[in-house]
Amino acid sequence: MSELILQNLTISYQQDNAEPNIIYKNFSKRFVPGIYTLMGESGCGKTTLMRTIAGIKEHDTGRILLDGKPVKSANPDIYMLHQHYADFPWCNVLKNVLMAYKARKIKITAKEKHEAMQILKLVGLQEHAKKKTGEFNSEISGGQSQRLSFAVGLALKPKVWLLDEPTSALDSQNMRNIANILKDYQRDNQAIVIAITHDINFAGELNSEKIYLDERNRIKEEKRA
Repeated sequence: MSELILQNLTISYQQDNAEPNIIYKNFSKRFVPGIYTLMGESGCGKTTLMRTIAGIKEHDTGRILLDGKPVKSANPDIYMLHQHYADFPWCNVLKNVLMAYKARKIKITAKEKHEAMQILKLVGLQEHAKKKTGEFNSEISGGQSQRLSFAVGLALKPKVWLLDEPTSALDSQNMRNIANILKDYQRDNQAIVIAITHDINFAGELNSEKIYLDERNRIKEEKRA
């Protein structure tokens, strides 16, 4: 069973010679397999916390442990899904999913290609497998890009999912489908899923444990939906 521990984390931003702006101070939380929704005021630092867990942003003090091992940089066992998917613009939809196998150091054979197509089918993108991606010449929509990011995560098979407004471009039907896929993945893989969302319907579909942060980014309340 996976375990993610945030231990006495202090996270800050500093510009030039100004005093550091402390976002979190001595923040601690233990996550076990399950689905969690992080709640707090806009701009309070929820995304900063996720970026720190993902190893994208450095923290000042404290430790992040995944299954007892320190997380100090990007880790294939931790997948962060951003509001805007940062795809590989030189790859089509299918090749973006196949990049996840390369990240896992798995040789791509017919088996992996078949599995990737099954994943695209799961998120409703199988008919778009050969379409271009990228900011300037994309042949898929914003909602399809978000579903592609879920497909990449499914192929990567992480222990921890970090979701930052993951359904902002999805219609209600695709939102419910993605929520069900996440719940099935979490159950089948005993994964840890942490989401930031302002979509009340998505939060309800996840049936997550809600973590409420106060104005100082301390845990104010935790409760099951």
